Amino acid sequence: MKRILLLASILLLLGACNTQPIYNAENITIVTGTGSVPSQEDVRRVIVKAATSKKWAVKDIDSTHLQVSHTTRGHTAQAVIEYSTKSFSITYYNSVKLKYSGTRIHRKYNQWIGNLESRIQQYFSEI
Repeated sequence: MKRILLLASILLLLGACNTQPIYNAENITIVTGTGSVPSQEDVRRVIVKAATSKKWAVKDIDSTHLQVSHTTRGHTAQAVIEYSTKSFSITYYNSVKLKYSGTRIHRKYNQWIGNLESRIQQYFSEI
């Protein structure tokens, strides 16, 4: 009986290791390669280009918000990107099969958001 309880405890701990606090990229300053301030449409264009290059589907919500969705092997992550000519934020919206618990999520979600954030910054540095 003790072995079963020990094994159950270990499995529970291992399952928790795959989750992390949800990462939201908040108010990331837009820095272009030329130092110029991009137009609102330039910002949208760069974000869409970066997202689609990382296999995120993009849907316009309004003139300052995009919804992005990424699906891999049945796991889906959805986020909202709010943007202006000065900054952007990527915020958790929804997920499927990513162990979302209200404050924690599978570590892959954070990796995908981090990669998206990096790609957006990279593309801004090129304009």
